[in-house]
Amino acid sequence: MRYLPFLISILLLSACDEPLPPVKTLQSLELQMDTLSLQAKNDSAEVFFNFYIEDLQVKGEDSLHLAINQKIQRHLLEGNLSFAENINSYQGLYDSIRTEYLRLSESDFAPVSAWDLSQSVTIALNEEGLFSYHSSHSAYTGGAHPNTFGGSQLIRLRDGADLNLDSLINPAYTNDLLRLAESLFRKEYQLAETGSLNEHGFWFEEDQFQLPEVFTFDREGLHFHYNPYEIGPYAMGHLFVDIPYIYLLDFLKPEYQLTNISEKNPES
Repeated sequence: MRYLPFLISILLLSACDEPLPPVKTLQSLELQMDTLSLQAKNDSAEVFFNFYIEDLQVKGEDSLHLAINQKIQRHLLEGNLSFAENINSYQGLYDSIRTEYLRLSESDFAPVSAWDLSQSVTIALNEEGLFSYHSSHSAYTGGAHPNTFGGSQLIRLRDGADLNLDSLINPAYTNDLLRLAESLFRKEYQLAETGSLNEHGFWFEEDQFQLPEVFTFDREGLHFHYNPYEIGPYAMGHLFVDIPYIYLLDFLKPEYQLTNISEKNPES
């Protein structure tokens, strides 16, 4: 028995010398894209509402995967037109619009054509601990044209946090990035390098260029999306400005710089 404390000490020392198992950081998501297609018909079997949804689902049963999936589902649902509050499912969204159409049909403001709603999703990035996607939403409930809207999310996978542009960019270079984006925007829409933007029909506040909240991030760079009416009339449609990744190297925080990116100048 007098050797027992000595043996315990050896075992403890051996255990301390063993390397701890590495912490596995989530690098990408396993995804499933389902589609939901519904039609509402009247008593004459005529379709009065078409409903089409691309439903993005994150696979995984642990708390982090479930939280990320819930975050994405909520964000996508909120990007759609709805006639009810606290919609928490696509079936509920469908029911709310169908109910509104039927209500109006019994009023003095009966719809004169069929309604429709659609949602599509495009994955921009799903690697190196980041997940970025863009969603397109369209709804027609009468009038001259459908309403269309683009949405996006960028999620840090290690903790499920939403990232905005300020999260990605070194704050010391925020103004430099804005000037670069304006230069690329002017070039894209064939505007003079300087001078008023609003004289060309834009609606920038105080005639100062600003970036939109909707953007995706991928190996090609940053892609910004202005929705109709955001910086101009509906006739201008959706407007875009892209910043190639090679231009971002000085702006991105080190933790968000992607690996194995070609440094070829996009203008070469």
